[in-house]
Amino acid sequence: MESIVQMRARKKTLAQIGDAFGVTRERVRQIEAKARRKFSRYYSHIRLITRISAEKNGASTVSSNDIEGYCKTNVTELLYFLRNYENAHYTYDEQLDIFIIGDDSLQERVRATIDRLPDIVNVNQLSTILDEAGEDGDIPIGILQKAFVEAYRLTGDVYHRTRLSLAKVYKTVLKKHYFDGIRAYDPDALQEFRRIVIDEFGDVGMPENDRALTARISSICILCNRGMYMPKRAKYISNGLAGRILQYIDESDLKIFLMNTLYSVFERELNEEGGIQ
Repeated sequence: MESIVQMRARKKTLAQIGDAFGVTRERVRQIEAKARRKFSRYYSHIRLITRISAEKNGASTVSSNDIEGYCKTNVTELLYFLRNYENAHYTYDEQLDIFIIGDDSLQERVRATIDRLPDIVNVNQLSTILDEAGEDGDIPIGILQKAFVEAYRLTGDVYHRTRLSLAKVYKTVLKKHYFDGIRAYDPDALQEFRRIVIDEFGDVGMPENDRALTARISSICILCNRGMYMPKRAKYISNGLAGRILQYIDESDLKIFLMNTLYSVFERELNEEGGIQ
C-alpha cells in the first residue's frame, strides 16, 4: 500500500502502477481507496490544516509551504492526501495551491478581483494595483500575487493576460507608440509596427500579409489624413468646447448641420485643441 501511495503522490497513473506491480488498474484503485479511508480516520483526529491555521493566528489560508515547514517526513504523500480529501473544514484551490479554511468565498473573491484588473499592467504599476485590489477585496496579498502570475505573462516590462486578443495588442501598441497616427499602407511603417509588437508581446501570431495587418489596424483606428490612422481616443476635444458646440446647435434655428458648417464656426478652437486633423 505504501509504495502505491508514494507513486500516486508522484503523479503516476493507475495503469503505470498496475504494470509495475503486475495487477489491474482496478486493484490499484481499490488499494488507494483503502489508504484514503485510513487517512480520513487519521485526519479526523489531528485536523492538521486547522492546527496550522491556529498557529498562524487564525489565518484563513494555509499553503503547501506551511505544511512542508510543519511536517518533516512523507510530505509529498501527505500533500497528495490533503489535496484530495473532502471535508467541511477546508477546501483546496488547485490553481492557487492553497488550503482555505471555512467556506470558499475567498476563491470567488480572488477570481472576481483578477477578472477586474486591466488586461495590460506595467511592471512599475503592479505593486500599487495589487495592493489596492487586495485591500478592496480583503484578499491576502500573497494569494493575489500568485493568482496574478497564473493569469498573466510578462513580456519586457509589461504584464498581459495569457489570452490577449490581437486587437488588444494592436490597440495597446498604437496608443503607446502611435498617438499621432501610423501610415497603415507604408510597408516600412508596418515592419516597424511588427517589430514593436514582437518586442513587447512576443510572437502573438500576427498575419504575415501586410494587407491583412493594414485592414486590422484601420478597423480599430480612425482615418485622420490620407493613409494616416490614429488610435481612437476617449475624447478628442475638451468638455468646454464640446459644451459650446452643443449650445450653438441648441440655439440655432437650423434643423440639419453639416460638419463643414460646425468646423467653420469653431475652426480656431478645434485646431488649437487638435480635435480635427
